Amino acid sequence: LAVTLTPISARRYGAIHHEGFHLAVPDVAALPAATLSPAVKTRSRLHWYLADRLAAEAYSGAVAVLADGAGGLTETNLGNLFVVSGGSVRTPPADHVLPGLSRRFLIGLAESVGIPVVEAPIFPKDLLKADEAFVTSSVICVAPVTKFEGVEIGNGQAGPLTTRLLDEWSRRVGVSIAEQFLAAQ
Repeated sequence: LAVTLTPISARRYGAIHHEGFHLAVPDVAALPAATLSPAVKTRSRLHWYLADRLAAEAYSGAVAVLADGAGGLTETNLGNLFVVSGGSVRTPPADHVLPGLSRRFLIGLAESVGIPVVEAPIFPKDLLKADEAFVTSSVICVAPVTKFEGVEIGNGQAGPLTTRLLDEWSRRVGVSIAEQFLAAQ
């Protein structure tokens, strides 16, 4: 067992909250569930390092979102992917991604304020057509996806539903998450 601790860069994550993620699919596939269950919270740093490097080389500043064998988008190295179309939220099925606590919290939060959430495959064309998109994790909570492979998602900024969910998350934990990240910049 090896454990490493790295300080969280509030400056880096503040920029993500302000500018949003630019995602790209590299030529590094998600590990098949038959090889390593996505429910196991482990990350091959080499796998993700190569994926993020290839994404950033293809699109300046992009972060990798991996695809499974069927071409469905899975997750990033920082968290779970969600897309918004027509007022509803979609996220890849739990058996295709790490079913993390932040993902589960966001699904419950959205449903509690009347926003339907569906677990279904997300393909690149779905992300390109989305009204908005976001990533969730314990570190960033909710952060917008503003570009996918050089193409703006929605209007290229955090969408109203993404902002509403971040505001509701902030209300529930008693601190303005966006203000905390912006203050760190």
